[in-house]
Amino acid sequence: MTTTYTLEYADGRASDIVADTDREAVRAALARVDIDGAVVADDWDQAGWDDEQRPQERLLIWASEADADPFDSGSKAIAEIIRSKTD
Repeated sequence: MTTTYTLEYADGRASDIVADTDREAVRAALARVDIDGAVVADDWDQAGWDDEQRPQERLLIWASEADADPFDSGSKAIAEIIRSKTD
């Protein structure tokens, strides 16, 4: 099983992340976001389905601790990491 990661910004931009683990994907995403104090959610949320009807999960990224909210639907997030698993 292969895992792919995509960084999706709130403004609609997106870019693929090359990573072997979730931890590496988070590090790469934070480096691209490049905001001191950015906060990453603790848990992956369900994020819908890809084009082949495989489930996707997301990990929200906020600009600061003040914006971080475990109950945020994504409206305060500056970006999110999308994780997809393929065969």
